[in-house]
Amino acid sequence: MLAVVAQAFLRQLPQWKMEFSAKSEDYDIDALADLLHKMKGSCHAIAAHGAAARFESAEHTVRHSPRDAWRDQSLTLLDLVAQVEKELRMLSANRDEHPGVTKPSA
Repeated sequence: MLAVVAQAFLRQLPQWKMEFSAKSEDYDIDALADLLHKMKGSCHAIAAHGAAARFESAEHTVRHSPRDAWRDQSLTLLDLVAQVEKELRMLSANRDEHPGVTKPSA
């Protein structure tokens, strides 16, 4: 089941990245906070609870901090998304190589 949810997450990532970049550049606070909230929920769905907590923190930052505080956090979140994507792709590749068997990640 996790693999199915992970695949859906990976399919959605390119759109999220584009929206994230555009909304970060425009600093559309409401739209950006909504997107971060969705990303937080999706991270919970794939059991990436640490990543979800960081998106929750970012959502708070967007709503309650000056724009300058957002710039650094947005770059950190892009790195986080890249890490989550890499782990999910490794999980997916492992599943493809060994159907029915999943290895714990390091």
